[in-house]
Amino acid sequence: MDEDRPLLAFALSLAAGILMILEGFVLSLASSIAGDLGSPAASDLLGGLAALGVLIGLLVVVFAALLYRSPEHHAVYGIVLLLLSLSSLLAGGGFFLGVLLGVIGGILAILFEYEEQPDPFADPDQSEFFGPTGAGRSARPGPARFCENCRSVLPVGAARCPSRETPVPALGPAGIPAGSGSGSGSVTARP
Repeated sequence: MDEDRPLLAFALSLAAGILMILEGFVLSLASSIAGDLGSPAASDLLGGLAALGVLIGLLVVVFAALLYRSPEHHAVYGIVLLLLSLSSLLAGGGFFLGVLLGVIGGILAILFEYEEQPDPFADPDQSEFFGPTGAGRSARPGPARFCENCRSVLPVGAARCPSRETPVPALGPAGIPAGSGSGSGSVTARP
């Protein structure tokens, strides 16, 4: 199940986001120290950078989780991760290692090849009963036919019931068994 998810892109982006958050906390600590030393301008600047770093880091973590959760949208999440990682340079970029990991993770997410998984609840291939599909033919050309004796589904054009090996009458142009004026016979059609 994990082979259909961009695990490396997820792991690198997650690490990048965590580094950005950590750097935000370090800048917050530096802001507090600058304030204690009597430099309110430096304290305000470092506090703003800290908040920006934590915010971008949280967004990177959220989009990394979304990438793992919904890999079918890998290109969109990869672009967002790439842009967020580059914008984190404004706040130090997660000790610059966060930018590097985020950019690589975003590029890997964009390049990931997602393969659609078959729907386990979809109708199975009914070509055995409804005929092959092809030019101008649908998978279900008409109502399904059932044997009146055993109620099993009859394949398209069947002359015998596959379960009981009893002969079944051929259908006329209206889907009614040929040769029966009232439509009664050993085969019925259901809509």
